[in-house]
Amino acid sequence: MITVLFPVAAAIAGLSLAYKLGHLLRGPRTPALATLCLLFASSIVVFALTAPAVAARVDDIIGVPGCAFIGRTVGSIILLISEQFLLTAWVSTTTRMRVAARIAIAAESVAVLTLLVLFFLDRHYTQGSTNALYGTPTDGYKSAYMMVYIVACIGGELQIGTLGSTYARRVGRLWLRRGLRLVSRGAYLTLVFATVRVAMVLGVPLGPLGAIGLWLGSAGVMVKLIGWTIPSWAPSVEAAASLVRSHRDHLRLRPLWISLYRANPDIALDAPRTLFHEALSLHDADYSVHRRVIEIRDGLVALTPYLDEPTEVDDPVLAADRIAAGLRNRLSHSYARSEQNGYHSCGAERDLAGERVWLTEVSRAFTRQHVRLKDS
Repeated sequence: MITVLFPVAAAIAGLSLAYKLGHLLRGPRTPALATLCLLFASSIVVFALTAPAVAARVDDIIGVPGCAFIGRTVGSIILLISEQFLLTAWVSTTTRMRVAARIAIAAESVAVLTLLVLFFLDRHYTQGSTNALYGTPTDGYKSAYMMVYIVACIGGELQIGTLGSTYARRVGRLWLRRGLRLVSRGAYLTLVFATVRVAMVLGVPLGPLGAIGLWLGSAGVMVKLIGWTIPSWAPSVEAAASLVRSHRDHLRLRPLWISLYRANPDIALDAPRTLFHEALSLHDADYSVHRRVIEIRDGLVALTPYLDEPTEVDDPVLAADRIAAGLRNRLSHSYARSEQNGYHSCGAERDLAGERVWLTEVSRAFTRQHVRLKDS
């Protein structure tokens, strides 16, 4: 789990840092943006040093065994501090909560200094020793080191979980709210890992529960990272998905629109393009599909005198059948026109989005039952 998730997490953090550094360099350089960059930078260090090969290489380069270990642990606490600082700056709540967050940050800063002292008091480290995070310490210094580290992590994650859920209830931006909920849930998941580590340090046998706790902790780290990054990329993904849906519906509406256009060319502002040309064109897809819906509605209104029965039905197949019958009547010179029938998209009024969904279903039924593809 660790060997797979953490390299991926390091890559995600690296991409996020590059993206946010661009904003930081272009300005304005706000403290929140600078803290977010620190958050991603410390994430890269933590996730990269979790890999034993990277940790061993760092120890070789620096020439001091255990540098990767202290870098991994101190980097984790700096990551927690940056997360708490960022959330404290965002959350507008009571003075009591802000003071509590500042006390937690100060305590974790003291923990960093304590870890440095303990590290230099105990120099019995081996290359790639970040694995000590997942085992039972073998001497007093390492036990003290791990307890200080774990207590700092527990306090930080509890604070992050509380602040994240509090701010998520107050923020207006959808994806920021969702991201903060993920941060909060990820923080609570990592508490499972911290609890397992306390038991390991104390020598409590856990059996399979220990492995499950480590897995959940790793998953919590990934959930938090996704929560911090999702406000940046999710809106673009959502916009791209909306564009694809609009283009798809535009093409699905084409057979019904073409048939109505042939019956009454006045419904369209522009003459039809080839199916190949439309399939390759993504420009203004939202506008194009909305215009097509309006033109189809105009075509159905123009078809009203040729309908034997109104299209006021809930079944798109039945509506498609009645539209097809009206088009046949439109081509028949002997058909007796009647002004009594009328077009209704369905029994209830719809907005444009609802009409788009309905007409897309009608067009699909119309294509299956009545269209012969001669319009490409």
